[in-house]
Amino acid sequence: MPRREALNAPGLFKHENPIPTAVKVGSFIFSSALPGVEPDTQVTPDDPRQQIALAFEQVLRVLEAGGATTRDVAKMTVFLKELSHRPMVNEEWVRMFPDADDRPVRHTMQLDLPRNYIVQIEFMAIL
Repeated sequence: MPRREALNAPGLFKHENPIPTAVKVGSFIFSSALPGVEPDTQVTPDDPRQQIALAFEQVLRVLEAGGATTRDVAKMTVFLKELSHRPMVNEEWVRMFPDADDRPVRHTMQLDLPRNYIVQIEFMAIL
């Protein structure tokens, strides 16, 4: 089994717990839960639309750090504090994956998220 490589890059979300933002194992990339935070300040905006857009931006940053693109994403899980925010997630989803015939699978679920997070995203990509 290939060794894990923690993915770190400027602007990536940093956990306060002792876990990496994402790891690369061979040709696989696994993210931890990525919230919608400002990349430079790590501040979480109150605006749901902005948080959701920033969470998708974090996905792009992790992919780039691992040498991947959105075409490599196989599965994404979106955790929402309120399912009423799903239409905003769908907007970002279509922006990130515009081809309806070339999208990863996704599961969206409601979860009591910490802090003022309204969204967190996890994904798996295969290079």
